[in-house]
Amino acid sequence: MNITITERAADKLLSTMDPQSTALKLLYDTDGCGCAVNGVPMLYPLDRTEPAEEEETAAAAPVAIFFETRQKVFFEEQLTLDFHPEKKVFVLKSDNQYYNPSISL
Repeated sequence: MNITITERAADKLLSTMDPQSTALKLLYDTDGCGCAVNGVPMLYPLDRTEPAEEEETAAAAPVAIFFETRQKVFFEEQLTLDFHPEKKVFVLKSDNQYYNPSISL
């Protein structure tokens, strides 16, 4: 899986995070969604810059984004992380769908 980070998203991430000491984790959150196949993709800041044993890297620059290997099934191979300055939210999408149109960090 690969996540392309748009320039708007990169600018916002770099203004709020230090990529030398932090990364993001893409998590398919299923808590309260009914079952394991129903979930909401979320981004969480991490206090590390290397993936854990059960994680893979989806983006490396300007900020690393990791995801759990077992959750790869929920996403397409090519994703885009964008930022909406009017709404002040991130958007995770592909060419075929929006995974989450309102991600806040």
